[in-house]
Amino acid sequence: MNAAQSLSMSATSLDGRLRSGLDTQTVGSGTGADIAISTRELIVQGGAAVNARSFDIGQAGNVTVDASDWVQVLGFSPFDLFRTSNIATAALSSGNSGDLRLSTKRLTVRDGGSVAVSTLGDGDGGELTVNALDSVEVLGVRNTVQSSNVSAATLGAGNGGKITINTARLVLQDGGSVNSSTVATGNAGSAIINARESVDISGRRLGFGLPSSIRASAPIISNQLQQAYQLLPVSSGFSGDVTINTGRLSVTNGANIEVSNQGLGNAGTLQVNAKSIILDGGGAITAATASGEGGNIQLQMRDLLLMRRNSEITASASGTGNGGNININTPFLVAVPNENSNIRANSVNLRGGNVTINTNSIFGFQFRPQSTALSSITATGGNSALNGTVRINVENFTPTSGLVELPSALVDTNTLIANSCIARNSQKSRFIITGSGSLPTLPDELVNSGFPTYELVPSTSDLPIGIQQSNNSNQLHAAIVEPDGIYQLSNGEVVLGRSCR
Repeated sequence: MNAAQSLSMSATSLDGRLRSGLDTQTVGSGTGADIAISTRELIVQGGAAVNARSFDIGQAGNVTVDASDWVQVLGFSPFDLFRTSNIATAALSSGNSGDLRLSTKRLTVRDGGSVAVSTLGDGDGGELTVNALDSVEVLGVRNTVQSSNVSAATLGAGNGGKITINTARLVLQDGGSVNSSTVATGNAGSAIINARESVDISGRRLGFGLPSSIRASAPIISNQLQQAYQLLPVSSGFSGDVTINTGRLSVTNGANIEVSNQGLGNAGTLQVNAKSIILDGGGAITAATASGEGGNIQLQMRDLLLMRRNSEITASASGTGNGGNININTPFLVAVPNENSNIRANSVNLRGGNVTINTNSIFGFQFRPQSTALSSITATGGNSALNGTVRINVENFTPTSGLVELPSALVDTNTLIANSCIARNSQKSRFIITGSGSLPTLPDELVNSGFPTYELVPSTSDLPIGIQQSNNSNQLHAAIVEPDGIYQLSNGEVVLGRSCR
């Protein structure tokens, strides 16, 4: 589909069964057809969709969108609230899902819209790649279980696909999410965010409990999903990893970044590389499990990690697993002591994890054997014998580091005396500096000479230059040499003379 200016898809039939959009399917062993869209602006709204699906052993087709200016995926059908507007590939049986690749200047997913790859059977999910030059914005939710999302999911034995987002700015607000998940036996894929300027994750939609988030998870399955897809109550797949590379990361107002597994599997690894990280108003970075091993958290900052107002970094296990490990490298780690911000590697029943912090300065935190209402660092286990370790390495500061011992004689006084004729030939020569010398009295004054000035006027004598008349007017004598300078004698007189050779 090639549209020079824009391509808009909107609405569904009154019963919600038929939707506007583009759709390819395979119902046998053959590979489904691909969908390719090229335009300046693509709008998918009102329950419309761009879908490539497989219903059997054949692989679903790929979806490629090239929209030079803007892609918008907005809302859901007003006649069927479960018909969300989406761009997606899906495998509903044993075939694999196709890949989804979206390239644009700006991507907006809002009010329950979805950009997704998924698998519901034995086949694996495809890869989801978003290249947005300026920004990716994922905003709002549809209901209590469905948020606006960029996602990869597995609801079967197949493994979920990987999500990669390359952009300048990623904004998740009011419940919007980037989510890689498993609710079955397949493993979730990884989520990789490369945002060269910033990642801002904030808040949750009023009236709903879904926070804005980036996560790789195995969540608790609702009864509705169990009945609709014939799923087991508890998933056994492993969670994927989350990697974020950005300039500034901000997680505020109840938002979170997490690798978690509420089923039987292990949680993944959460890694952030940033210039600075700010957690505020209950913002959290979490690795958590119910039964498997706790996930690990690795944070690498160039400038600062700031934690405010009940924010937390947690690697915990609530069931039969061990707590995860937390590694933080930052020049400055800062919190307010009485705001109850916490760094925890705890396990309810088994061994607590290990916390390692490498920093130049740490403010507001204290290690404590257990959590309190103050900002704390803890690594507790099921009992005191199972506690983890907390290691804080503060770079040593020596006040004399970088100083150089100066020599006892700073100045060679002999070099202060000019190599003059008088100095060489006088046995009792002295060099004396008095007063302010040539320095001005005030900064804005001109520099004054240390010696008086004189006006030299032509001689009134009619005698040739170099011939002078003595007291006896009848006697003349010839000048021997010409003067080469003006010299001041010890009595203050100024004479023309010539230096000795």
